[in-house]
Amino acid sequence: MSANHSSSENPGPSQDSAASSTGHGSSPGTAGAPRSGRSEPRDTAPEPAQRERRSRRRGTLITGSAGGAAVLAIGAMVLAMSLGGEDPYASVGACDELLTEDVLSGAEGMAGAGIEEEQNSFEPSGDGEAVESLECSAVNESDEAAVDVTFSRFDPGTASDGYAAVHEEREQSISELAENYGVDLGQDGAGDESEVTTEEIPAGDGGRAYSIEGIDSVGMPRTSTAVYSIRNLNVHVTYFGGRDLSTNEHIGVVTDISKAVERRIASTTETE
Repeated sequence: MSANHSSSENPGPSQDSAASSTGHGSSPGTAGAPRSGRSEPRDTAPEPAQRERRSRRRGTLITGSAGGAAVLAIGAMVLAMSLGGEDPYASVGACDELLTEDVLSGAEGMAGAGIEEEQNSFEPSGDGEAVESLECSAVNESDEAAVDVTFSRFDPGTASDGYAAVHEEREQSISELAENYGVDLGQDGAGDESEVTTEEIPAGDGGRAYSIEGIDSVGMPRTSTAVYSIRNLNVHVTYFGGRDLSTNEHIGVVTDISKAVERRIASTTETE
């Protein structure tokens, strides 16, 4: 329909005169509009300023997402570092750094004990065998007490399967311990004439502590031994003495020494 056919009830300037005007006084965006009476779709494209604001918002969201991912990645790295790595140990360390006075302080009869050290290296004939060992002995003959700690280090290559060979050797050494003492270490109870108490210990990658009473061969009324592993190290801790200690107290001593030794390993022994 032509614009000249608009309703007579609202007279006004003709469309021709409006078109001949220069557009002064018209509202923004109406100058040069089509002369058809039909309404045309409005231009909804954002103005440059709007586009810039939207672009900034998208950039902020993208940057924020990337920043959030970076924060999560950094947090994971910090957590991994705080938990410690799993790199194998490069040596067994030294007795004067591992079996210190504070490690022995909780063991009855060990005050002022001297430390003896024996270190050996081996040529393994196959996988899963120790390449180095260190035995640290603290003896206080006057009080008939002693602590013996033996470290066995396995080839760093055992890390490739999660130190499975080390764990297997740990279990084998427990069996040998039972044979040496002539007792059954599989569960609490009597073995020959000896009474055995056993419990898991919170040290290393897993292990157990055993308190054995009535072993004539060691000349002590009670002996407690802990066997556990830390990466490519197997550790044996034995406590002789403490005649007046109860079974729970005796096994508690060897457990405390084991945890203290673990802390000393973490702080003094180099990794690969």
